[in-house]
Amino acid sequence: GDPDCCNRNCSSALQQCRCNDGSDPVNGQCLAGANETCTENAECLSGACTCQPPNRPPDPQAGHCQAPFYQGFETNTSGWTGVTRVASGTHGITSSEGDYHGEVGTGSFAAVTRWGGYSNQFPPGGYTTSLDIYLDTTGNYANDTRFDWISAVNRPDCDHQRDFAFVAGYYEDTDATGTGPRFVINAQFNSGRGSSFPKDASKMPITIVAPGWYTFQHEFRGAPGGPLVVEMTILNSLGVPVMSWTLSDPSDIIGVTVGGNRYGGVTNEFPFLAIDESRRTEP
Repeated sequence: GDPDCCNRNCSSALQQCRCNDGSDPVNGQCLAGANETCTENAECLSGACTCQPPNRPPDPQAGHCQAPFYQGFETNTSGWTGVTRVASGTHGITSSEGDYHGEVGTGSFAAVTRWGGYSNQFPPGGYTTSLDIYLDTTGNYANDTRFDWISAVNRPDCDHQRDFAFVAGYYEDTDATGTGPRFVINAQFNSGRGSSFPKDASKMPITIVAPGWYTFQHEFRGAPGGPLVVEMTILNSLGVPVMSWTLSDPSDIIGVTVGGNRYGGVTNEFPFLAIDESRRTEP
């Protein structure tokens, strides 16, 4: 870095000078701005250079300074795989925002996003990922048709550490969770039909009857050397929380076994699942 860059322009239009009270070890250095190429975290103004996971094919999203991620599918599906962009009104569903949204087909991890790139650096203030999902309680689907929405976290070496999953199922039966058409949803570390169950009473399932768009939010927080805590919340279309779960595993230690974000993934058994407004943000 250039120790005097605060007194003159940085060499690149994408670089910015990091200035503070002098306590920062990179105070006064020219650091790369959002999406500029990098090889290590210390080169980036954001403090995170997207990383290449070990023992994986080269990731085209690795090696640039991490930036906030947003995809509302208004013009394309960039940043996602397995999503079809459709106009508002398709299958009778008005987009959550704007004139377009996405549809996910059937399959295990049928749609995936890397939030702009994997990270091995946990942000100082944590981060939040979110996705709007349309819950169609009028669809007359087979009982116990399911989807999972997962936001995963990396290790400091950029390998996978843990999944945090919303586990959802459509039901028309009668039991302790309700009666008639409804979604039953819980939050847990596991996902998949063989490893999780939406009605698991030990996971505090919630029942949703009203059709519409709901925001599924993961808030990752914690301090270096301390445990990772993930607050998983469902909000209705007015932004009012419907239910929240707090997940934490004692082996998830920030900076030791926990790095930054990994993927967001949808596993889906419905003919299609409407999604919109995907975000990764920092405070």
